[in-house]
Amino acid sequence: TTTEPMSTTTVAPTPRPTSKPVTIKIKHRFTSNYEWNDDYNDPRSATFKAFDTYIKDILSKSFGYPSNPEYPPSSFTITPIAPARKRRAVNDGGFDFDVLTTKTILFSMDADNAAIDEAATAIAGGLTAALSYISHFDTDNVITGDASLVSTAAETVDCYINNGGCSHTCD
Repeated sequence: TTTEPMSTTTVAPTPRPTSKPVTIKIKHRFTSNYEWNDDYNDPRSATFKAFDTYIKDILSKSFGYPSNPEYPPSSFTITPIAPARKRRAVNDGGFDFDVLTTKTILFSMDADNAAIDEAATAIAGGLTAALSYISHFDTDNVITGDASLVSTAAETVDCYINNGGCSHTCD
């Protein structure tokens, strides 16, 4: 018997990334002049879909979409809030709804929480200021009053490829 010599192959290590994505999530609350309908709680209902599409459309247009692709309709999540029973009883009309705006930006891998928080605060301020012009695009006068900032959050994953087992899927 003859034995073939084994050959080895060296694989270069995966380089460490130089940037990391950070997802900024900013929630604003609006008031609609529409009368409440329980179908607004069902994302599969035609009532919810029509409201959702209309609100996303005016939000995107207020940021210059499609010529400015920074805030496409997919960057907004609409959540209607049922009015309290007392408000429904007096037939006050209207209901509140939240708009969660999601934006992903790249930071250097060594960016700290203070830098990320500063960026999130700046984005929230810019969004809040821009939303004051939404009435120009709300041709049906669905939204009453100004947006109020509810929350600001940032999500990041400090991940190095081949780090020995991270708990998520890297792109």
